[in-house]
Amino acid sequence: MASNERSLGWNTTTVNDGVATYDTARMIAMESKTLGNGILITGSNLAISGATSTITIADGAALINGYFYESTTASTIITSTLNGTYTLALIANASGGSYTVTFSTASTTTVLTSTVRMALCTSGQLTSIGAANYIAFGTVVVGATGLISSVTSFYPYAVGRQNPATQYVTLGGGTATLTTASTYVGVNAYASGNSTSTDGTMTGTAATGAITIRTSGVYTFSYWMHYDNNAIGTRSANIANLGAYFMTLTASQLLVSGLVVYQASHTQYISVTPGVPAVYYLEGWASVASRSITDAYITVVRV
Repeated sequence: MASNERSLGWNTTTVNDGVATYDTARMIAMESKTLGNGILITGSNLAISGATSTITIADGAALINGYFYESTTASTIITSTLNGTYTLALIANASGGSYTVTFSTASTTTVLTSTVRMALCTSGQLTSIGAANYIAFGTVVVGATGLISSVTSFYPYAVGRQNPATQYVTLGGGTATLTTASTYVGVNAYASGNSTSTDGTMTGTAATGAITIRTSGVYTFSYWMHYDNNAIGTRSANIANLGAYFMTLTASQLLVSGLVVYQASHTQYISVTPGVPAVYYLEGWASVASRSITDAYITVVRV
């Protein structure tokens, strides 16, 4: 009986399991299932930078719907003939024809079929390519003289990025003054306990209370806040921009050691478009005027 067994990865010879050609569909399916899509943790993780008229993309690897990309040294794109705002994207072309781009690391305005290349693209070019066929790495703004004025990375990972077991942000010691009754007020001026995982997927800004999320996933928001010791009326809280709902409770129900303490948690999926991070803020609420939050703490974890 004929066998359909084979092992991929050996040199493409006809010796033993070194098959003469790879089965493309099987390789793509295997890599998609085991590695997923996105930047792989190797090399300098394709970190981008720009100076004068040169965009530099560090070494690294990535996977786009099963198509593998690797760059063992830094690659460059020259912008001296360009003028405008572009997206740097890693494009996998599995179509029957070439994709049109503004300029690629291969110094051409096309990405040929059966190739994966870094390229600067306009929004219209990316729409034609289709979102499933590229990973956007950042925005590059080029002036009229071809000089780069700004490079904004969508993935500001440190060189030698490590993806920790837990991705998180914490902010502690936040305060707020609730001057008007029944009005949500943002907690800010966080003073202590501010920390974040170092992978760049989330950041917290102590001064404003902003928690910025750059990667899609399921997130848990957990927080508590100390109101002043006035036990009249009701208290609640909110995570601005999240669209979640939190209970409103009487202040007397929330008394703990003389303070009104409100605490809650919420878990949901958040979808993030590369380059357009989602930003959230912890807010307090009281049914009576002239209340204050004397201390607040929030943790956001990607689960």
